[in-house]
Amino acid sequence: MFNRCRGNTSEAAIQILKERYTKGEITQTEYQEMKKQVKR
Repeated sequence: MFNRCRGNTSEAAIQILKERYTKGEITQTEYQEMKKQVKR
């Protein structure tokens, strides 16, 4: 149960990162670093 919740949260966080990157709010480097942190 915990893993399923975390998975959904991680997916949502990555989607937000993608949106921020697309809007130019964060750089590619920032996107990649933040994505690594989310996947931990």
